[in-house]
Amino acid sequence: MNESLIAIEEQSRLFDKKYNYKFDFNSFRDPIKDICSKFGYKFNYKIF
Repeated sequence: MNESLIAIEEQSRLFDKKYNYKFDFNSFRDPIKDICSKFGYKFNYKIF
């Protein structure tokens, strides 16, 4: 596990707060997909 993530989770327990880790993948993925399509490439992604 990433050390910075452990530190954040540990700090959240110390201060009785729950931190959520969210990222809007569409805001990143859609512009990249549009650029790829514009130049004749196909954009595929996989979620692990």
